[in-house]
Amino acid sequence: MFDPKKNYKLMSVNSGKVADVRGDSEDDWVNLIQFDWHKGTNQKWVF
Repeated sequence: MFDPKKNYKLMSVNSGKVADVRGDSEDDWVNLIQFDWHKGTNQKWVF
């Protein structure tokens, strides 16, 4: 079960990279990229 008060990272089991919002955009329908984990806010997800 996901805790809605926690941040999560989405990591690929194949590449070891995480889902990353390119350019820290807060727009809707933005493209995601895979990037090395650097603990950026653009790599943290809430469910």
